[in-house]
Amino acid sequence: PLLVITGPTACGKSELALRLAEGLGGEIVNLDSMQLFRGFDIGTAKPSIEQRQRVAHHLFDIRDPGDESNVARYIEDARKVVLELQFRGRLCVFAGGSTLYLTCLLHGLAALPGGKAEIRSELEARSSEDLYAELLRVDPDISLSIRPGDRLRIVRALETWQLSGSKPSLALRAHGHKEQRFTAIVIVLCRTRAELYARINERACAMLRDGLVQETKCLAAKYGTGLFQFRSLGYAQVLKHLRADLPLENLAEEIAMQTEGVPTSAQWS
Repeated sequence: PLLVITGPTACGKSELALRLAEGLGGEIVNLDSMQLFRGFDIGTAKPSIEQRQRVAHHLFDIRDPGDESNVARYIEDARKVVLELQFRGRLCVFAGGSTLYLTCLLHGLAALPGGKAEIRSELEARSSEDLYAELLRVDPDISLSIRPGDRLRIVRALETWQLSGSKPSLALRAHGHKEQRFTAIVIVLCRTRAELYARINERACAMLRDGLVQETKCLAAKYGTGLFQFRSLGYAQVLKHLRADLPLENLAEEIAMQTEGVPTSAQWS
């Protein structure tokens, strides 16, 4: 079976996956939608060079910023990796928090329409708050399973609704995820709320110490700020700071608070 390590941000997924892969003869496969993209390193908490040297890592840095990325493409890539590792007798250790990718990898895709670039671009240009408010209006059932900050799934749900004229929750209910494409042992890491908040605070501070502001500046200079990646946690807050809308001394606190609604007074300098 596949071994899957998942859970909330900063719960320790990468550390445990590395230990298990080393101890059980495995290799790590990315299960994070943002870590697919080159250049977005610090803000996505990608494994370090030292960690990648200890254990082979797959599906990291496989797309250029701006490339199309969706669940179907991820599943195709992940399936190839799984078959190759199983052929070599290696354990597949998936690590990350993109549960939509995991569900579709294990159970297949529902019969939803393909994406359309024009609609996707229009949706991506809107704020997360506006998008989620519309999702609540058009399909309150599916909004129950999507967090307000999960832009990837919100955009996809609204895109599906616009293209099909039908609630995406109806297609998902009909699909039912009854097909079993892979067998998996899924470990969901849990921590106390206080412990998780402390780890999120520390991660936000560490990202800034490691150069998240400079990384964001370089990426924005190279690609512009219109990429959807810049709306993800960390990068969105740094861009807000670069526009002089957020003081540097409040940046770590804002990143931590947006991560999981954390009450914090994180200080990084």
